[in-house]
Amino acid sequence: MFARYEEAMEEYDAAQALRGEGTNEDKPLKKDIDEGLAAPKGSKRQRKDELLRAVDARGIIVQASSRTNFPTPPSDTLRQLGPNFQPGVETLRFVTRNEETNTSNAQVAFPVFITAPYFQARPDQGSKPFRTRGPPVSESMTVGMLLDNLFSSHLVNFPDEAFVRRAMPSAVEHEHPEDRLIVMPTHRGRLLVIDPKMTFREVFSGATWPREGPLPFEDLRKVERAREHEVDGIELVQGWHLDVIVITKAHLQEFVTLMENGPRAPPS
Repeated sequence: MFARYEEAMEEYDAAQALRGEGTNEDKPLKKDIDEGLAAPKGSKRQRKDELLRAVDARGIIVQASSRTNFPTPPSDTLRQLGPNFQPGVETLRFVTRNEETNTSNAQVAFPVFITAPYFQARPDQGSKPFRTRGPPVSESMTVGMLLDNLFSSHLVNFPDEAFVRRAMPSAVEHEHPEDRLIVMPTHRGRLLVIDPKMTFREVFSGATWPREGPLPFEDLRKVERAREHEVDGIELVQGWHLDVIVITKAHLQEFVTLMENGPRAPPS
């Protein structure tokens, strides 16, 4: 898939010549390319094109089905987020821009969902994982900075003091570098352990495939990649947010087993 629509149209036409008449699956892509080519300068569509180019330049994966709604959530997710969600504020955007800036290099801020499957933030949470999201964060921020005091702050003002006393040790574990692991999954289900001192931009760069040289992360999945040269990278989930997972080391094997067999298992 492409952000540059002129290139995409050339590739699309070539593919159609080889395949014959397009399928129904091709129609959204063709429409998206046509709209990109027709977009006037300064329009929302041009901004989308520039953002896609910046994301693609970082090796981030945006699935074909998500490129039509990028950078906003798909319609069903928008409904779930409710009327207070502000797409202009809470979605991916350039941090600083001017007319001379190369959009592929301009700094970008990304929405990030943080999931902690073994942290209980309230008594009625049940088996649901703790999951939270804040304003988009700059790619120059370190991943660890995003998590500073995150879990304990959710408990500080909770009215049930007895629950807070029980839950606070887990919050501290999730914040302490020696007791926790930060994981970012790739599109194809690799589970990369992230050094909290790394910036998001460094994570994007280090997690791209095909690649030259060793992987700069521990991969919790020990199964070999299906194909050495397959394209992979950190995914912009649903075309609008990143996923960061925090687990305590005590739950490491349980987490890996869950991910091997659960919804983040690698696509076939």
